[in-house]
Amino acid sequence: MILPEISGPKRVSKYPFRGGGSHPWRGITLLTYLASMKLGMHDGWSFGRPLSASTVVEISRRILGKQMHIRMNIGVTLLLAVVSFAITSSNALASQTLDRINATGTLVVATDPAWPPFSWRDANGAWFGFDVDVGTEMAKRLGLKASFSDPAWDQLVAGNWNGAADVCVCSMTPTAERAKNLDFPAVYYWAPVNLAVNKSNTTAMLPGDLSGKRIGVLVPSTYELYLRRIPMDVEGMPPVQYKIDNPAIVGYEAESEVFDAMTSGTDIDAMIGYLPVLMDEISKGRPLRVIGSPLFYVSNAIAVEKGDPEFSKEIGRVTEEMLGDGTIRDISMKWFQFDFSRTQ
Repeated sequence: MILPEISGPKRVSKYPFRGGGSHPWRGITLLTYLASMKLGMHDGWSFGRPLSASTVVEISRRILGKQMHIRMNIGVTLLLAVVSFAITSSNALASQTLDRINATGTLVVATDPAWPPFSWRDANGAWFGFDVDVGTEMAKRLGLKASFSDPAWDQLVAGNWNGAADVCVCSMTPTAERAKNLDFPAVYYWAPVNLAVNKSNTTAMLPGDLSGKRIGVLVPSTYELYLRRIPMDVEGMPPVQYKIDNPAIVGYEAESEVFDAMTSGTDIDAMIGYLPVLMDEISKGRPLRVIGSPLFYVSNAIAVEKGDPEFSKEIGRVTEEMLGDGTIRDISMKWFQFDFSRTQ
């Protein structure tokens, strides 16, 4: 806790033990009151005017110089007690989540149960994926065990978790709109977003080759904003260069629908998606081909509910530590054979 600069109360109250001064550090009122009892007006001090920090120090020196040890000790003791209580109370309020998870020994991590290779749950209830490994390591560094949950996405972005999670490691894009309801302690990876066509298309080689063509995207999404050239307002996102002119946007409510349409090769000419997801679908037999370099990199952040700045700060510290020592890089290489812990 950083105490405010002491400029002295504007006026010592007639009842200083009620904290009558106007300065936020009310203990100074008590100190100056004790000083005035000994020094009095004949010492040249007027307590009807504001007191500077140097004045308070001088008062204290004179008190000690006149051997007012007992009275001063009482004042200092009471002052320290007030400050100590304020610090303790502030920390208790700010660290409710830390207190709770340390008591239970568990960090509840929200993530997606069906979005490989980032996160998924198998038939036996076991969790796997990039986000799962990140959440597990985060809990470990906090001295905790990770437990995974899958609240509805709408609930997560609304910030109304109701105990369903302590932290969201779920590839959430930190938009300004979401920041109204959530805190984003740190960005933990930057996902390249690419264009893909059906494998049978042998003519499209660059994103610009799809200008004026039908492009399928999940709506709403950053993909749609990109095609419409609408600013994405995403924290930590590198500048965007637009490479496709006048696309015919075909919207879908689920990403699986976009993949199905692209597989058929009749409804759309191309699609946009996270490169890791595109590559995972290709490895499973999807007849797709990624073309060109990434259209843009979108940042993905750890999310926590608002209202616990101390917990948010600790999650941010752990995340930055994992980025700094290469842990997230190693997890990325494990799942994607590519380092998404930084923009390329």
